Amino acid sequence: MMTARAEDWTTTDGKTYKNVTVIKHDAVTVTILDSDGGASIPISNLPPDIQKRFDYDPAKAHAIIEQQKASEADAAKQRSELSELKKTSKTINAVIVQVLPDGILAELETEQYIMQHVAADSNRKDGFGGGVAPTPAIQPTRLVGTGTIVFISTATKGLTENAQVSYSASVVGTYSYTDTQGASRTVQKLIAISGNLANQ
Repeated sequence: MMTARAEDWTTTDGKTYKNVTVIKHDAVTVTILDSDGGASIPISNLPPDIQKRFDYDPAKAHAIIEQQKASEADAAKQRSELSELKKTSKTINAVIVQVLPDGILAELETEQYIMQHVAADSNRKDGFGGGVAPTPAIQPTRLVGTGTIVFISTATKGLTENAQVSYSASVVGTYSYTDTQGASRTVQKLIAISGNLANQ
């Protein structure tokens, strides 16, 4: 942990911090204690002589900030996608047939219906013969009962063949694989929103 003697700082935007003690810093910000409690200050907002103490590199700091923004945008997108998947998810019960690196092949125990998003119908007409603006639709997808194999995208740590599992899942398309006999197969692909290992 880096510390420094207490002093007063005034940032380039005019804010003054009194009795500053540096706690830590990275390429972008410096964390301090001051007479008002404490703060994290962008090093870019400090005078040049103070920036030099922290070996401030504007190009490096900019690259880090852009990377952080991209990561935050990706996280927001994932949260949005997860929220949409939750709207169409339903509980399924199955037995694991095969554990794969990115999920499992599983046999459904009972007949299942799962809601999924489908493409909007751009040719839909209203009651007066006019066009209706296409809107996303949700329709039930029938997953037949015992004997039907599906692929479930999920974390596989601790999962074993013949284990019973229960997931809240949503259909997201199809999954192709080669079975133990060398034949190509295509099955429904589901993504697990949440779930647990039932019995082994």
